[in-house]
Amino acid sequence: MLLINRFTNPNTKLVFTQAHELSEQLQVIKTYPKMTGDDISLFDAYDNVLISDVAKSSMLTLVTTKNKGVWDNE
Repeated sequence: MLLINRFTNPNTKLVFTQAHELSEQLQVIKTYPKMTGDDISLFDAYDNVLISDVAKSSMLTLVTTKNKGVWDNE
């Protein structure tokens, strides 16, 4: 599974993304570098992709899960 955190700067309207590859046990396997834009087609090889809009740029690096695999982006 791939989790993509996406942030849109409210002033400049620039979009930043950071992707995290997760195992079936929801452990981080790999984190991709932060990038400008949201060219999600770069990740077409993944069957399961979750895109999460975050409130701050600093939250792009966060990957948190709750019991039973429910995502929490706080």
